[in-house]
Amino acid sequence: MQKIQWLQKWAKANKKKIKALQRKKDKAVIRVQTIVRCFIAQKKIKQMRELQSFGVWSKVALEVSRLELGVEDRPHYFGKSWVQLKVEADLVVQEQLDLLDSSSLASEEDDTWPGDLNNYTDELQETPRAGPVASKGTEPKAEGVNSIQLTSDALKWLRTVKDEKYREMFAKRLGQLAQGDRSYCLRKTLKGSSRVVTETKLDSGQRIIWTQQGKDILIWFICKHKHINRCLNLVDISYERVISSNMGKQELEGQDVKGIAAGVGIVNASANTSGPATDPVEPEIFVNPTANVPLKIHSIYISELDRLVSDENWTPPFKLTSQEEDIVNREGTVLLLGRAGTGKTYCVCNRMARDRKRYGKNLRQLFVAKTGRLCGLVKALQEGAGEDVSTSRFVKIKSLIEDLSNTMDKSTGKNLWLANKLVSYETFRDRIWENIRGKEKELDALHIWTQIRSFIKGSFEAAQSHRPLEESFYVGKLSKDRCRLDRDQRQRAYVIFERYQVYADKHGLWDDMDRVTHVLQAMQSEQTKKGTYMYNRVYVDEVQDFTQAEIGLLFHLTGGHDTLFLVGDTAQAVSHGVDFRFEE
Repeated sequence: MQKIQWLQKWAKANKKKIKALQRKKDKAVIRVQTIVRCFIAQKKIKQMRELQSFGVWSKVALEVSRLELGVEDRPHYFGKSWVQLKVEADLVVQEQLDLLDSSSLASEEDDTWPGDLNNYTDELQETPRAGPVASKGTEPKAEGVNSIQLTSDALKWLRTVKDEKYREMFAKRLGQLAQGDRSYCLRKTLKGSSRVVTETKLDSGQRIIWTQQGKDILIWFICKHKHINRCLNLVDISYERVISSNMGKQELEGQDVKGIAAGVGIVNASANTSGPATDPVEPEIFVNPTANVPLKIHSIYISELDRLVSDENWTPPFKLTSQEEDIVNREGTVLLLGRAGTGKTYCVCNRMARDRKRYGKNLRQLFVAKTGRLCGLVKALQEGAGEDVSTSRFVKIKSLIEDLSNTMDKSTGKNLWLANKLVSYETFRDRIWENIRGKEKELDALHIWTQIRSFIKGSFEAAQSHRPLEESFYVGKLSKDRCRLDRDQRQRAYVIFERYQVYADKHGLWDDMDRVTHVLQAMQSEQTKKGTYMYNRVYVDEVQDFTQAEIGLLFHLTGGHDTLFLVGDTAQAVSHGVDFRFEE
């Protein structure tokens, strides 16, 4: 008993030493296992090289031996890795398999390809997988297709493939499918799905998973053979979610309403089903199986397949539904409303591309957003699709107003807008609010800042008159639909605004609505003299973060009410002090 107690005390006192010994033991075990595994691997490689009928890998082993021994053909194989040699061997075997398959030599009773294959024995036989299995049989040549469609997952796989030969093989497969070739190697229908899901052999280990969409082919995934079940399940989930979430067919209904200007069409993006679960018609829009957003699909015409090989940075254009195409082609100013993930930004990109084709390369286009990140995204999407954006400008609204102000103030030589005098919401809340709030307890700093930016200084009426709204108009004439404060609250808010204006004038401060009003006034005066406008078309994303005065400024940049394409979602508003409804 005393010995046990002594050991326990010793263990407590030497915890660190015991842990260090344990780590050394673990490292020693790992080292021994590594040596054993290396020995076993070397032994197997030696056996592999001795085999003369090992198929593809026997040739690879032979070429590696040549490289090691320095015999003939060394310059051809010198510097190549084991993986590169395997890829080349796979490509050669795949070409032989294609020849056999096109000659109807592939057996319908067994998933193997007998034959010599240039002295290669067939080591590409596949073990049957559990769950969905491939139905076998060779089908006659089918009708050709109009286009090949790729999901974002398929395009992501293509972007990761840097070997041009693999890209060539992928493009070749798509070309064969597009031409209507439905031989056994190209079309094996997977069982276990409520829909017709097909796999195409890309090489010995990878498969293309696709479905037929009318006269189009939709490539869902390119995956390893062992992942086919998982990909098949994801395809089924996408179909099931189309039905369960009422997103089988996106319907975008437009109506003309009184809004920013006469004739502005407001389009609401909603969705409903294309039919019951037993409806054989393929849905026009799919749901992403891993998120509650529509599945993004890229469309490739048959004549463009070569670009997949020659240009690894090329991004095929997104596929638009018939309703989205109607929006893109709608004449006049359009205001598109939709929630996140419904494809609003892609409608903007397609609208810009359509206008370039319609009006020529000299079209002056302006894309405006609240953040530079969104501007960069829209520009990258269009450049990736091969669009020439040399005559298009992508800019933040803040930078645009700064540029316009600096251009118009050059003649005076005065800098009226010092950066350290700018009043942001944070400045208003932290430095000014306590000096102007008085006894106000109900309305906080954000309430007052919103009233100033959205109505008193930032409304259309204020922008047109080039000065803040008068108290009588703000309190008595703004409808309840526009301003949510009651009459008493508005009166108190206007009193605080007057205090803010006095404070700002005293300390030489200014806010962004002061600058917008100044630019609008100077712009109208300049346009009256010259009668010219800076841009032909203006496109705005995330318009819910813009004040009415800023939108009015964008109208004046083009000089017309049928030259804007506006996109937004009130549920995503992030700017402090912006509060107006799109119907206004």
